[in-house]
Amino acid sequence: MPTVPVLVVEDRSEIRQALIGLLEHAGYSPRGASSCAEARELVGQLRFKVILLDLKLPDGSGLDFCAELRTLAPQSAVVIISGDSAVMEEDQLGGCQAIGFLSKPFSYAQLDTMLRRVLDQGHGAESRPRS
Repeated sequence: MPTVPVLVVEDRSEIRQALIGLLEHAGYSPRGASSCAEARELVGQLRFKVILLDLKLPDGSGLDFCAELRTLAPQSAVVIISGDSAVMEEDQLGGCQAIGFLSKPFSYAQLDTMLRRVLDQGHGAESRPRS
Protein backbone atom coordinates (compact mmCIF):
# COMPACT_ATOMS: atom_id res chain seq x y z
CA MET A 1 0.00 0.00 0.00
CA PRO A 2 1.49 3.39 -0.96
CA THR A 3 2.05 5.90 1.80
CA VAL A 4 0.65 9.41 1.92
CA PRO A 5 3.31 12.09 1.35
CA VAL A 6 3.07 14.88 3.94
CA LEU A 7 5.18 18.03 4.12
CA VAL A 8 5.74 19.57 7.55
CA VAL A 9 6.69 23.26 7.28
CA GLU A 10 7.77 24.33 10.77
CA ASP A 11 10.77 26.46 11.73
CA ARG A 12 11.16 25.00 15.23
CA SER A 13 13.31 21.92 14.77
CA GLU A 14 12.00 20.05 17.83
CA ILE A 15 8.37 20.43 16.71
CA ARG A 16 9.19 19.56 13.08
CA GLN A 17 11.14 16.44 14.08
CA ALA A 18 8.44 15.32 16.54
CA LEU A 19 5.75 15.65 13.87
CA ILE A 20 7.87 13.80 11.33
CA GLY A 21 8.43 10.97 13.83
CA LEU A 22 4.72 10.71 14.65
CA LEU A 23 3.79 10.72 10.98
CA GLU A 24 6.37 8.05 10.10
CA HIS A 25 5.14 5.86 12.95
CA ALA A 26 1.55 6.25 11.70
CA GLY A 27 2.53 5.09 8.20
CA TYR A 28 2.77 8.43 6.40
CA SER A 29 5.74 9.51 4.29
CA PRO A 30 6.73 12.86 5.81
CA ARG A 31 9.34 15.40 4.76
CA GLY A 32 10.28 18.53 6.67
CA ALA A 33 11.10 22.12 5.81
CA SER A 34 12.11 24.92 8.16
CA SER A 35 11.26 27.83 5.87
CA CYS A 36 9.17 28.94 2.91
CA ALA A 37 12.24 28.62 0.67
CA GLU A 38 12.90 25.00 1.71
CA ALA A 39 9.22 24.14 1.33
CA ARG A 40 9.08 25.80 -2.10
CA GLU A 41 12.03 23.65 -3.21
CA LEU A 42 10.46 20.41 -1.93
CA VAL A 43 7.07 21.25 -3.47
CA GLY A 44 8.88 21.76 -6.77
CA GLN A 45 10.38 18.27 -6.55
CA LEU A 46 7.63 16.15 -4.94
CA ARG A 47 3.84 15.96 -4.85
CA PHE A 48 2.44 16.14 -1.34
CA LYS A 49 -1.12 15.13 -0.47
CA VAL A 50 -1.05 17.20 2.73
CA ILE A 51 1.04 20.17 3.83
CA LEU A 52 1.15 21.04 7.55
CA LEU A 53 2.06 24.72 7.53
CA ASP A 54 3.17 26.91 10.43
CA LEU A 55 2.27 30.58 10.08
CA LYS A 56 5.39 32.18 11.54
CA LEU A 57 8.38 31.25 9.41
CA PRO A 58 11.81 32.91 9.32
CA ASP A 59 11.62 33.98 5.68
CA GLY A 60 7.98 34.92 5.29
CA SER A 61 4.40 34.66 6.35
CA GLY A 62 2.83 31.23 6.34
CA LEU A 63 -0.41 32.87 5.20
CA ASP A 64 1.28 34.38 2.16
CA PHE A 65 2.98 31.06 1.40
CA CYS A 66 -0.34 29.25 1.82
CA ALA A 67 -1.86 31.47 -0.90
CA GLU A 68 1.19 30.77 -3.10
CA LEU A 69 0.65 27.01 -2.63
CA ARG A 70 -2.65 27.27 -4.51
CA THR A 71 -0.50 27.71 -7.65
CA LEU A 72 2.60 25.71 -6.66
CA ALA A 73 0.79 22.65 -5.30
CA PRO A 74 -2.92 22.75 -6.17
CA GLN A 75 -3.23 19.00 -5.46
CA SER A 76 -2.12 19.49 -1.84
CA ALA A 77 -4.45 20.02 1.09
CA VAL A 78 -3.04 22.65 3.45
CA VAL A 79 -3.57 22.38 7.20
CA ILE A 80 -2.47 25.40 9.23
CA ILE A 81 -0.63 24.67 12.47
CA SER A 82 -0.21 27.68 14.75
CA GLY A 83 -0.07 28.78 18.34
CA ASP A 84 -2.14 31.83 17.38
CA SER A 85 -5.74 30.67 17.50
CA ALA A 86 -6.94 34.10 16.31
CA VAL A 87 -6.10 33.08 12.71
CA MET A 88 -8.89 30.52 12.85
CA GLU A 89 -11.21 33.30 11.74
CA GLU A 90 -11.84 32.87 8.03
CA ASP A 91 -11.47 36.58 7.28
CA GLN A 92 -7.91 36.47 8.69
CA LEU A 93 -6.84 33.67 6.35
CA GLY A 94 -6.96 35.95 3.29
CA GLY A 95 -6.09 34.09 0.08
CA CYS A 96 -5.12 30.97 2.00
CA GLN A 97 -7.55 28.20 1.27
CA ALA A 98 -6.50 25.92 4.09
CA ILE A 99 -8.66 22.87 4.59
CA GLY A 100 -8.06 22.76 8.34
CA PHE A 101 -6.44 24.33 11.38
CA LEU A 102 -4.65 22.82 14.37
CA SER A 103 -3.89 25.05 17.34
CA LYS A 104 -0.53 24.32 19.02
CA PRO A 105 -0.06 22.48 21.17
CA PHE A 106 -2.17 19.70 19.70
CA SER A 107 -2.29 16.00 20.48
CA TYR A 108 -1.51 13.08 18.23
CA ALA A 109 -5.22 12.21 18.30
CA GLN A 110 -6.11 15.68 17.00
CA LEU A 111 -3.49 15.41 14.24
CA ASP A 112 -4.68 11.92 13.27
CA THR A 113 -8.33 13.04 13.20
CA MET A 114 -7.46 16.04 11.01
CA LEU A 115 -5.39 13.97 8.55
CA ARG A 116 -8.08 11.31 8.25
CA ARG A 117 -10.72 14.00 7.68
CA VAL A 118 -8.58 15.58 4.95
CA LEU A 119 -8.01 12.22 3.27
CA ASP A 120 -11.68 11.27 3.56
CA GLN A 121 -12.57 14.51 1.76
CA GLY A 122 -10.78 13.17 -1.29
CA HIS A 123 -7.26 14.50 -0.77
CA GLY A 124 -5.27 11.30 -1.17
CA ALA A 125 -7.97 8.92 0.04
CA GLU A 126 -6.69 6.26 -2.34
CA SER A 127 -3.39 6.07 -0.47
CA ARG A 128 -4.35 6.16 3.18
CA PRO A 129 -1.72 4.90 5.63
CA ARG A 130 -2.20 1.85 7.76
CA SER A 131 -4.15 2.30 11.01
